[in-house]
Amino acid sequence: MTEDINSKDDEGRTLLHVAVATNNIDMVKALLAHPKIDVNEKDLESGRTPLHVAVATNNVDMVKTLLAHPKIDVNEKDLESGWTALHRALYLGHLHIAVLLVQHKDINMTVEDKDRNTATDLYQVTLPESLENGSANALYTWGSNSNFTLGHSDGDDRKIPELVKFPYQTSTITFPRAKTAKPILYQLSMGKFHTAIATSEAGFTAKLWGFGTNGRLGSDLKMQLRPAPVSGIPGNVVFTALGRDHTVLITAKGEVYTLGNNKYGQLGYTSEVPKNGQDPIQYSPKRVVLTIAKLAIVGAAASKWHTVVHTEKELFTFGFNYGQLGYERKGDIQFGPRKVASIPAGKILQVQASDVATACLMSSNDVVIFYKYAYHKVSFSLFPYPEWFSTLNLPNVLSGNRPRKIVCSENRFGMMTSWGDIHVWSYPEADAGITLGTLPSNHSIPYASITLPDKPKRVWTYGSDRMHAIDFALGQNGSFIVLTRGGHVYIGTNKGNPTGRNVKWQRVPHLDRIVQVYGNSSGAWAALRSESVLTPVNIQPGSLGNDLERSLSQFRLYQNNEKKDIDVMSTNDDDDDNDGEIDRVIRDPWKMDTQGWQDIERHWDSNIISLLDKAMDITDFNGYSTSGNHLFDVEFQVNKRVLGGHRIVLATRSPVFQRAFVETPRSTTNVGTLVTIEPRVDELPGKPLYTIVLKVEFTTAVLLLQFLYSDRFDPFWDALDLPKVNKQYAFKVRQELYHLSLELSLPTLKAALEFSFTHACTASLSTNMEQVFLIPSRFRGLADVQLLLKDGASMDAHQMILGHRSPFFYAMFVRTNEWIRARQGQRRLPDNSEQINDSILKVDMRHLDMESMTLTMKYIYTDCGVEMFDETGKCCANAPSGSD
Repeated sequence: MTEDINSKDDEGRTLLHVAVATNNIDMVKALLAHPKIDVNEKDLESGRTPLHVAVATNNVDMVKTLLAHPKIDVNEKDLESGWTALHRALYLGHLHIAVLLVQHKDINMTVEDKDRNTATDLYQVTLPESLENGSANALYTWGSNSNFTLGHSDGDDRKIPELVKFPYQTSTITFPRAKTAKPILYQLSMGKFHTAIATSEAGFTAKLWGFGTNGRLGSDLKMQLRPAPVSGIPGNVVFTALGRDHTVLITAKGEVYTLGNNKYGQLGYTSEVPKNGQDPIQYSPKRVVLTIAKLAIVGAAASKWHTVVHTEKELFTFGFNYGQLGYERKGDIQFGPRKVASIPAGKILQVQASDVATACLMSSNDVVIFYKYAYHKVSFSLFPYPEWFSTLNLPNVLSGNRPRKIVCSENRFGMMTSWGDIHVWSYPEADAGITLGTLPSNHSIPYASITLPDKPKRVWTYGSDRMHAIDFALGQNGSFIVLTRGGHVYIGTNKGNPTGRNVKWQRVPHLDRIVQVYGNSSGAWAALRSESVLTPVNIQPGSLGNDLERSLSQFRLYQNNEKKDIDVMSTNDDDDDNDGEIDRVIRDPWKMDTQGWQDIERHWDSNIISLLDKAMDITDFNGYSTSGNHLFDVEFQVNKRVLGGHRIVLATRSPVFQRAFVETPRSTTNVGTLVTIEPRVDELPGKPLYTIVLKVEFTTAVLLLQFLYSDRFDPFWDALDLPKVNKQYAFKVRQELYHLSLELSLPTLKAALEFSFTHACTASLSTNMEQVFLIPSRFRGLADVQLLLKDGASMDAHQMILGHRSPFFYAMFVRTNEWIRARQGQRRLPDNSEQINDSILKVDMRHLDMESMTLTMKYIYTDCGVEMFDETGKCCANAPSGSD
C-alpha cells in the first residue's frame, strides 16, 4: 500500500473506488483496514463515494462490507444530483440494499436532493402509476392550541401533526369494515376560536370544538377540547363556515342552519334580546329561511359581522353592513338573507369573507370583491415567468392558467391558479371603534374615493410537477400552508411584508396522502388525509361441514388411480367357499339382490346412492383409500367392512367418545348394545389407535359419520317411490341411527329423526368444535401437531382439521404423507388423561404471533364470520396453548 492511499487516478477515482467497481472484495477489505483510508472520498466525475458505486452495481456483499466501517457516512450526497446512497438504491430498485441502508443506525430519511426530494419521494417518482387518493378519512392538526382549535384531549401545542380522534357516536362499524367504513371527512373550517367539520357519520355529521363562549359551539360550554357532534339538524351536513362568534352549517338538501352570537344579525334571523343587556345567542341550530324556498344553497362564508351564502348563480348576504354586503346601506343590520343584484352573471364557484370585504370566484375566472359599497375585479399577473420574458416572442402560455381557489384569513385574501401559483393581497382592517350605531343610517362611500389594495403578490410558483400546488390556506402573521401534487405539505413564513415574496418555506414531516390543508389566524394548522383503503376481509360462507366431510376417504370421489378396486378381489381364483362368502358380504352390505339395488337407484331422489357407492368402492376388508388415510386414528368396523375416523371430531361431537379418548384412553368402553370402543394396544406403525365396533348396518354407519362430520344426513327412507321390498330395511336403518343418537348423546340428530317428514339438523358442528378453544383441557392428548409461534408461544392443533380446512396445511399434512412420517414419531396412546402425546409434530411458525394465529385457527375450527374480530382479546385468552 502506498502512503497516499486516497490518491486518485486519471479518472478521478481512488483505489477504493476501483476495487468496489471491479468487485474485488478482498482488496476492499484490505483497504478498509488501513488507518488512513477515507471511506467517504468522492470521485471527480460525479462526486460519488465508494458506497454510491457499490449501490449502483447492486453488490449486496460489497455494501455490507462498506457499511461495517465505523467512519462510513450513509447520508453523504453525490455532487451530480445530491443523491444519497438510499436515493440511488430506491431509484434503481435495489430493495435489498435499501433495507440495509434503512437499518443503519445513522440513516437520515429526511435528506433531500437538489430537487428537494427525499429518498422515498424519489422512489415514488419512479413508479409508473401511483395510488389515487380517495376521500378524506383522517384529520391531522398541529401548531398553536391556545384557542383549543386542534381537537386533541389537552390544550398543549403540537410541533408535529397529530391524528385527531373522533368519538364516533354510531356503533354499527365492525371489523372487517372498520377501516373502510370510517366516516368520510367532507370539509373543514378553522376559525380563530373554533373548528367545524362535516362528516358522513349518519345522524352526527357536523362536529365542533374550541372556545365555547357566545354559543359558537351550540352549547353553553366554555370550551370543548375534542370534536363533539351537533344535534338538532335534520339531514346530513356537507359544508361549514365560521365567523368569529357564529357557525354556519349547510345540509345536503341545501338548507342553511346557524347558531351562536346574533349581535350583528349574522345568523340570518331575529333573536330575542336578553333583558340583562347581553348579546342574543342561539345555542341550538336554527334554519335560515330564504325568500325563495326552493333555492338550494351550496356554499357559504362568514366573518365577525356578516354571513354569505350562495346557490350556483345567486348570492345572498346578511348581517352588519359595512360596505361588504353588496348593496346600499339602510340601517346597521340586514336581518335575513338578501339577494345581491350587482354580482356579474355567471356561476358562483366559491365565496370568502373578511370583516370588510366579500370575495366571489366566478366561472368566468374572475375574482369579484364587494368592498365599501361597491365591487371590483381583482387583477392577477398570471404570466409564470419573470417580467423580462414578456418581451420575447413566446406562445400564449396563459391559456390554461386560471383562478381555481380563493381563501381568506382576517383581512388577507389568497388565490391559487390551475397551474399551482399562489397570490395574496389584503384590505385595510376596519376601524377599531366601528360597531352598531356608530355609522349614519345612509352611510356610503363614493366609488371615486375608494382606495383599492396593492396588486396581489405571487408567493408560490410551480416548478416540477410534484411541486405543483393543489391546495393552500392562510395562517397567522402572513404565514401560508401549501399542499403539492407530490402529497407534501409546506409551511411558509414571511420575513417582512405579510404579502411580500420574502417567504421561508419548510416542509412538514410525517404527512402524506393529504387531500386538503387548512389554517387559522391563531397559528393552528390542519390537514385532511386519505388513508389507504384496506382490502376488505371477504370471509366466504361457512364450509366447515363440507371440508370435514371430505376428510373422510369414503365420502370422496377419487380418480381411478386412487381407488381401491374391489372387483379385483371378486375375480380371485381362490376356491375357498369361506373367502367367497366374505367377499360377497364385503361387496354387498345391503344384502339385497341386484334388481332391488337398481330399483332403489332408479327411484331415489337423493345422493345417498352415490355416497354409498363411493364408500363401498374405496374401502376394503383391510381398511382405507390412498388420500389422507395416514391421518385416520380411529377405525369403524361395520359388518366386516372398515371406515376411517378421527378422534378430535368424534370427541367434540359426542361426550361418549370424549370420555373414552381422554378420560379412559386405555380402557375398552361398551356403549349400550350397539357401540364398543377398543384401544389398539399393539400400536402398530401407521395403524389407528382405536377400533370402534358398530353393530348396525353399513348404511347406518355411513349416515352416522355423515352427521358427525357435516351436521346433516340423507334420510333416504322419505322417498315416496321407495320400493316396498326395501321399506323394512329403511325402517331398520332409521331405528338404528336413532338408537345410536341416544347411546352417543347426539341430541340434534335425535331431534331430527323424531320428525315425521323434515329431518334438517340444528347446526351444532361449529359450536362443538369451538369447545377446543373454550375448554382445551377436555381434549388433552388428542392434538398431533404443535405450532411454534413468536415470543416462545405455542398452540396445539390437529393435522386433519388444518389439512382439510387450509390449502397451506393441506400441502403439508395431507398430500405429503412421507414428509409427516419422517418427522413424526410413533403414534401412541397416552398412559393416562394427564399425559400429552409425545409424538406430536412441531411446526416452526415463529413469524406469526399468538393473536393473529388465534383468529386464524378460530375460523378454521368454527367457521365463524366477521363477529370473531369483535372479541379479539377474548379469543386470544381462550387459545389452546401448547404443552410445555
